[in-house]
Amino acid sequence: RVAIPGHSANDKFGHSFAYGGIELTRATIEDFLKIPVHYYVVADWQGFIRVVDALGGVDLQVDADMNYEDPYAKLKIHLKKGYQHLNGQQAGEYVRFRHDEMGDIGRVTRQQKFLKALAAQAIRPMNLIRLPQIVGVLGQNVQTNLNPWSFREIFVALPALKNNQIQAD
Repeated sequence: RVAIPGHSANDKFGHSFAYGGIELTRATIEDFLKIPVHYYVVADWQGFIRVVDALGGVDLQVDADMNYEDPYAKLKIHLKKGYQHLNGQQAGEYVRFRHDEMGDIGRVTRQQKFLKALAAQAIRPMNLIRLPQIVGVLGQNVQTNLNPWSFREIFVALPALKNNQIQAD
């Protein structure tokens, strides 16, 4: 829980986007962490699924069976333990799951693991062939203030994600 400028002094961080979009979210992060946020990338839920599918899915080790249903949120998560290829919908289930002994901490850990696996998928040579489709999906489903040159720099840095070698400058 964090202070959201102009709102409750103690609210869920995620509410900042619902209250005021990216600008309020940036202000909330900057106030809380005392660092500037220069860039952002925003994708809605369907955009997340479409981007993962455009990249051809992702290979990932699911460490435990994941089963959870929430009819109010229209959320159904059913993944089996083991190494597997996840499509966009399944990847979304994986990154949203938090109903184990680790709760939200486990979810954050899984999200980090997923991003590393997605980065490894993104740099596979077969995605060069898919590049026009990937760019189209990104353009339709992602909002960002990054310029094309910045995306190129990120793409070049992706291989380092596999080896935990990303460093902030």
